Amino acid sequence: MDKRSVLVDALAYLKSIHEETARLQAEMKEKTGSALPEGKAEEAWRRRTTTAFKRGGGHKSSKPKAQILEIDTEKIEDRRFVVKITCKEGLGVGGEVLRVIESLGFEITYTSLDQIKPQHVLTTVFVRIKKPGRMTEEKLKDCITSTALRFGLSLQNP
Repeated sequence: MDKRSVLVDALAYLKSIHEETARLQAEMKEKTGSALPEGKAEEAWRRRTTTAFKRGGGHKSSKPKAQILEIDTEKIEDRRFVVKITCKEGLGVGGEVLRVIESLGFEITYTSLDQIKPQHVLTTVFVRIKKPGRMTEEKLKDCITSTALRFGLSLQNP
């Protein structure tokens, strides 16, 4: 994936978020009308969207979600890992994968997107685990897998 494709994907994602936000605000205005004061309606809307995102259903679109082919983790230091995720190429694949990693709350020190085959994208991410503890390569892989599934991504071999 070239830089332009990454930027186009990011822009498309941001546009979809703005459209979804506008749609939800209009829907909330219709449902609440003048029954709730301005602050209460806004608070109710935030509660609903937060709940939807926690369930993984906050971002709905017609584009297919990324299909993860392989997840490889390697420990390089005490709390530092290299995560390599291979996906089938598609619109927004890099953004979807990075969104999963970012949602885990790790410190991302480096990220790279590379097209390794005509239809495969390799996302390489260097992460630092913030909490001291016993994070292993297998635990990290399981954590990424479960989060990816929660975000609606599919895995070829979970």
